[in-house]
Amino acid sequence: MSAAAEMPDQASAGYRFLRGVVRMWFSFFAGTIRLLNLEVLPSSGAAILVVDHPANWREVLLVVAAFPRPVRCLVNQELLRGWWRRGWARGLGMIPYAPGTEAWVPITEACCESLGHRELVAAFEDTQSSELDTYARRAAKLAFAAEARHSGQLGVGLFPVHLLMPQAGSRITETLVYADEPLFAREYFSPRISEQPGRLETLAAELERRGHEHVFRPRREAVKRFLDGLEATLKSDLEDAWSCRPDGKQNVDGFRLDSNVSHWVEKASTSRPGQIIALQDLLDRCREDRRRWSLSRLEVEAGPWLKSPLRLAAVWVESLLGLPLAAYGLVNHLVIGLILLGTGLLKRGTGTDRTTRWLVVGLAALGIYVIQILIVDRFMGRAAAGYYAPSLPLSGAYLWRYRWLLRHRTRLVLISLRLPRQAAIERRKRKITIERFRQALEASADTIGDKA
Repeated sequence: MSAAAEMPDQASAGYRFLRGVVRMWFSFFAGTIRLLNLEVLPSSGAAILVVDHPANWREVLLVVAAFPRPVRCLVNQELLRGWWRRGWARGLGMIPYAPGTEAWVPITEACCESLGHRELVAAFEDTQSSELDTYARRAAKLAFAAEARHSGQLGVGLFPVHLLMPQAGSRITETLVYADEPLFAREYFSPRISEQPGRLETLAAELERRGHEHVFRPRREAVKRFLDGLEATLKSDLEDAWSCRPDGKQNVDGFRLDSNVSHWVEKASTSRPGQIIALQDLLDRCREDRRRWSLSRLEVEAGPWLKSPLRLAAVWVESLLGLPLAAYGLVNHLVIGLILLGTGLLKRGTGTDRTTRWLVVGLAALGIYVIQILIVDRFMGRAAAGYYAPSLPLSGAYLWRYRWLLRHRTRLVLISLRLPRQAAIERRKRKITIERFRQALEASADTIGDKA
């Protein structure tokens, strides 16, 4: 029995079991898989999924799990290292191929046989492909080869597929798979051999254009914002590194991103938008952390009294020793505060002028003072009420003073103490972001400079 015949359009029990395990793994460890625009994919018939994403093991399993029809994935055999992956690839009907143009002769045979059985084949972007042999051109060649065997009547549909996978540090929690509108090979295919190269190029160019119009691709403005944010983050890192040097007088005004880096970002925004979105989230957090740190530093610098040890000591002493007195004032004025808040007398813009409003507040407070003094006199005697009466306005005045102290003095002292740790956290997050970007850059180093 041929390899293609081992996996009919109706999935075998083994394939269904393995696909169920893969889906369960994704649901536990990678979140929900959402297949978008599913209605464009027919329930039967020969079709090629043209996935504009490198065929890493995770992406291959994602395509298997996402589509309701069984999918035969074309995978580089270098990806199938180890008996475990080879066993899964065999159980899921994958078609392994060796790198190099010569390997596509037997692959073409296997794919034509699968398409002849009206199966679904998935072709991924290959990072080892050249400009003259792109993944879109390879998919077009497979479709033309299958159509040639059936006199152009097979009706192979080529469906561009876009992936958006959640990355570490990203706000995206779902895995999104989008199947684009199909291109049908028979509309481009010609039985005349002399016309086939030109028609093949036309189909491949259209597939590549569809790939560049990635449905999840960030807008050009977002890409520019990402590049600006990356440049600013790298400048901040250089400034910190140079400021630690004894003779660090360099400035970063002339620093600019390398053109190869900008080219990689432009390319990755199409082929790996999830990676760019995750990095953008990290950059946004770095910028927000630096903004908060800068505002805190400006607040501290605006308080010159913080440089006086005596005034700092006075703030600490009053903040600690004044707490019991402030708590006493709060207890005494808790009922007054609740009544005034409930009646809305403390709110501004209530329609009454300020003098009238404060007069009403004063009279209400005086009335509640009288009630509280009478209660103390009733239960604790006249002497206790005599001591309690003057403590009411005094504790209220100090409560107001203590509130001002916390807002304008104690808070600034705490901010100044927290500044070094806040700066260290900001630097650590910035280092993590730069390291993530460097890893992403190195992981696709072979794609940088192709069009520089």
